[in-house]
Amino acid sequence: MTVDYSELRRTYPQIISADQLYRICHISKRTARRLLENGTIPCIDNGKKTHRYQIWLDDVIDYLVRRDRPPLPCPALKGANSEGKAEGSPDDEQRQGTLKACCSSRELRAYLEAIWANVPDAVSRAQAAELSGYQPASMSRWIKRGYLTAIPYMGHYLIPKSSLIESMLTKFSGDPRHFSKKLSAMIRAASEAQNT
Repeated sequence: MTVDYSELRRTYPQIISADQLYRICHISKRTARRLLENGTIPCIDNGKKTHRYQIWLDDVIDYLVRRDRPPLPCPALKGANSEGKAEGSPDDEQRQGTLKACCSSRELRAYLEAIWANVPDAVSRAQAAELSGYQPASMSRWIKRGYLTAIPYMGHYLIPKSSLIESMLTKFSGDPRHFSKKLSAMIRAASEAQNT
């Protein structure tokens, strides 16, 4: 599903400020500054204290398209033999380093259920972030987009543990570049547990 950004183009000028950026992207000022300073969203930085950044609206829209794109399926290694060892191009060998520890979804599910056995059946957004290794803002975004189930409770959300496990399995089936460090570690541990 493609999002129509024509309303943004009608509402905002071609060059926008950092204040307009965080409103458009629905992110904090700190996150907006980080995106600008690390070059994720190109800009001109004049170094002043006020009106410091000049950002092209087209670059912001490009960022929104990249951010909202669903995760890609995990790329297969060409020429993988029965032991899962890859044979092929240098590209495949580089990906093998990331994917080498991959286990099956079933194995990862069993591992997560085992290590989270003492975790309550429903957790807060902050607890879900801690367990998964993703940011609380990511949890909020996943809830908003329907990737993660959440139950309103006393002004907050409670996330069922089963829904968090499903979201980790969805991430696992996606692009390894989007794995949190914690998810990568859990995948490696699940793979090692399976091999022992």
